[in-house]
Amino acid sequence: MTPVQPGAGPPRATLSMNVKIGYAYWLSSGIARGLSVGPAMTAYIYFVAGGSTMEVGIVEAVRGVANIAFGIPAGFFADSMSRSRVLRMAALSMILAIICTTVALFVPTDRLIMVCAALGLWGASNGMCYSALEALFADSVPTGRRSDIYAFKNQLVIAARGLGPAVAALLFYFVGDHWKESEMRAVILCGVALFLLPACLLCLFRDSWSLGSQSDAHSQLERASKDSVTHSSGVRGETEPLLGSINTPEAESTTRNGADVCTDTHTAHGIEQATATAAAKTTTLRLRMIPILSSITGVLAGLAGGMTVKFFSIFFIDEVGLRPISVSLIWTAAPLASVAFVLMAKHGARRFGRVQMYLAFKLVGIGLLVVMALFPEYWSMPGVIIPIYLARTAFMNSTRFLMTSVLMDYVPKQDRGKWVGVDLFTGFGWSGSAVAGGYIIREYGWSTTFLVTASLQAVALLPCLALVAIVPSHEKARAHRVGSKDGAS
Repeated sequence: MTPVQPGAGPPRATLSMNVKIGYAYWLSSGIARGLSVGPAMTAYIYFVAGGSTMEVGIVEAVRGVANIAFGIPAGFFADSMSRSRVLRMAALSMILAIICTTVALFVPTDRLIMVCAALGLWGASNGMCYSALEALFADSVPTGRRSDIYAFKNQLVIAARGLGPAVAALLFYFVGDHWKESEMRAVILCGVALFLLPACLLCLFRDSWSLGSQSDAHSQLERASKDSVTHSSGVRGETEPLLGSINTPEAESTTRNGADVCTDTHTAHGIEQATATAAAKTTTLRLRMIPILSSITGVLAGLAGGMTVKFFSIFFIDEVGLRPISVSLIWTAAPLASVAFVLMAKHGARRFGRVQMYLAFKLVGIGLLVVMALFPEYWSMPGVIIPIYLARTAFMNSTRFLMTSVLMDYVPKQDRGKWVGVDLFTGFGWSGSAVAGGYIIREYGWSTTFLVTASLQAVALLPCLALVAIVPSHEKARAHRVGSKDGAS
């Protein structure tokens, strides 16, 4: 196997079709999502609900429940049945969500209930799509090169999220820069229509385009490598002494000495084998802990972030006094800043380690949220609060690819759909804890909500401390060791 040079991206010819279609899907769906379920949708729900953050949290919770309710079973089906078939089911759910959202925007009564139903369908579609697509994408990416490919994917997703609000700002410029129902409805409808493209792209993925052993988890690669070394070493044969029937003193002495040497050799070999077995068991246990700790970190981070992230647009509307174009431009700038920070995180991960960079970036982002909470006098100063928010968002949102690449590197291929389904608890946390966030905002205000969020985000980093000691800091070096053995077999 030819070693991959550190920092080198995959040649275009080696990219699976699933990877290329995945890039197109994340780009198109990100733009559509930025229009349809971005700040315009949050503001629409907020005004339809009479300015209640609690109602906004409940609607978001419905989407989170649907996300996890459909996503986890989809992960099991993706592993046992077919990943591409689950993606086609997600495409069907997406079409139903498009229809329901369009109807919800025009019904004269019970609009909040219809919006809940529509977002529930979006959550179901996203859950099914996320479980199957992440697993199929991981199957289509060679192990040891995930950080580069996942970093580009993360940059693409973040950039797409910025392009959606940019288009929204342009639309608000033409329809009116006011938080009016008719103007918000026009922007949302454009995004809903754009979702037809990603729905079609979901039908193009194929299980047959995934890679073979090149995309196995590290534990699978190492097991195969050890088996190949064992088989190639052979079994040392033993022969009877040529003069074994002659009972001379010299012969007896030679036989005794030979027996002693043989016994010592077998004893030493047994000790080495026992030591190797114990070390292998310890390594296996450590490797099994990696996806568990990684998923716990993601779930806790989602629960913490969901208390605030769904309400930032409302914060800028009520506390900072911004209009639609200004809010949309902030939602455009934040992903662009995150793209630059992804590059920083990727290069830093090569030098210091993936988990180490994840921890460092998260700590800085949490600190900036504390600054927003402790200095409310900055809220009325857009030139101060907006840069702080942008920096905070860039630090918090630019490292997800690091933990995803760690998860996929240490989860066996046949179990990836299930673990991605477990990872959906992260998405549920973002939406599910929005109810608590809406309540705290209503009862105690924004400063308290920011401080509670920051505290919970700090707690969510505790499992990462264990990962620092388990996950190798140099992803490429580990892949080369395994690859060289595999190639020699």
